[in-house]
Amino acid sequence: MTCLTIDERNDLVTNYLPLAEKLAWKKNQVTPKSITIDELKSAAYLGLIDAANKFKKDKGSFGKYASFRINGEIKDYLRELGRFSFVSMDAGKDEEFSFSSIFAQPEENKPQEFFEEVTKGLNALGKKIIKNYYIDDLSLKEIGSQINVGASRVSQILSKCRISLKKSWSSVELRAAV
Repeated sequence: MTCLTIDERNDLVTNYLPLAEKLAWKKNQVTPKSITIDELKSAAYLGLIDAANKFKKDKGSFGKYASFRINGEIKDYLRELGRFSFVSMDAGKDEEFSFSSIFAQPEENKPQEFFEEVTKGLNALGKKIIKNYYIDDLSLKEIGSQINVGASRVSQILSKCRISLKKSWSSVELRAAV
C-alpha cells in the first residue's frame, strides 16, 4: 500500500472541495431547516480530510472513496445532534418530517405499542431493521452483521420498508400517532 505525501493529500482536499460542498447541499435538501448548510459543509470537509488522510494510491478512485467518507461524516454529525438520519417522508411537501421523528419520541407510556402499530404491515426482518436503524441508532454495517448480510442489502431492505410505511401511513396520520 502506497501512502500519499502531505502535498498529495493537500491537493486532493483542494481539488475535491466542490464534491464535499455538493454532497452537503444535497443532504441539506432533506434535513430540517434548523440545521444550517454551514454545519453540513463543516461535516463534509471533515469527511474529505479524513478520506485524504486514509486514502491509499493503489486502492482505486479517490472520488468514490471520498464520497463515501463525506456522506458518512455528515450522517455521523446528524446522529450526534440526536436526529438520527433524516430521511424525508414527503420531500417537497413537508421538509421537516422524517422517519426518525416518528420513532424518536413515541408516546411516553407505550413506546412498544406505538412501534408495533406503525410497523404492523412489515415482516419481522423489516421491523428489526427499522428498530435497529431508527431507535437503536445502529449503522447499516452493524445491522448487517447481526443478520448476516452486507450493509448494501440492509440498505435495500430499509428502502423497501420506508416505501411500505409511506404507502401505509400519511404524514398526517403519523403526526397524530406521535
